[in-house]
Amino acid sequence: MIGGGRAIAQAPVKDLQTCKHCRTANAPSARFCLNCGTPLSSDCTACGSSLTAGAKFCSQCGQATP
Repeated sequence: MIGGGRAIAQAPVKDLQTCKHCRTANAPSARFCLNCGTPLSSDCTACGSSLTAGAKFCSQCGQATP
């Protein structure tokens, strides 16, 4: 480490969620964009399961997302 600071753990790029509104990369566990506050997930209209941002289909029931 340079300067005696702490190492910060970072999520692998493939695991990051990208905000649909501003395209900012967010942690996999984030519910809202850290840059603009846009919700990063929504619920499936068929089964109520949480959908990941950008999902085209629900991973639980297969319903197409709006």
